[in-house]
Amino acid sequence: MLSVMDSLSETSQHADVMAHAMHQLDASMERVRQARERFTEASHHLAQTRQAMEQDPHVERVRRARALLDAENHRWAHIPCHNAVEPATDD
Repeated sequence: MLSVMDSLSETSQHADVMAHAMHQLDASMERVRQARERFTEASHHLAQTRQAMEQDPHVERVRRARALLDAENHRWAHIPCHNAVEPATDD
């Protein structure tokens, strides 16, 4: 009879452990769901911000100015400096 009681006690403990594990799993799944929702919202917001920036005329002007500046810097980098002035030295 003692072994039946021990078996019932072990079954009850196992059920308690499983119930606790299920509770923890449910809580974890809820946190994952909330994190996924926040990530989706942030991703949507980022896409809207990127789209707004791509359509912003000021940003486009800056892009064009940067391209012109890069081209001019490249051109100047390939011009030989025959008339370069050496820095003055204090004698």
